[in-house]
Amino acid sequence: MIDGCTPRVPEDLAGELPFLLWTFNLAMMYCWIHDHSEHQHKTRTILRQSARLIAGLVRFSSSPGAGYFRRQLLTITRLIRSSIPVRAGGPA
Repeated sequence: MIDGCTPRVPEDLAGELPFLLWTFNLAMMYCWIHDHSEHQHKTRTILRQSARLIAGLVRFSSSPGAGYFRRQLLTITRLIRSSIPVRAGGPA
């Protein structure tokens, strides 16, 4: 849960944050699977730097000037979601 966290995560982003983090997780798994560097060094480096970036972007998302970028991210997220097939019998 991110309710009550500081800084506050905007409501529109909070609703999509689990999906965005899940998508990031899939991307990291893809990197890890195809990483032939010793001890998956490249994936570990990408993960470390990406985690810092994601934390900074979440903090930035609540600032007044971030609205445009947040709307763009949410538009892209909705496009990605719309291209994922819905499981038969599952929620639409």
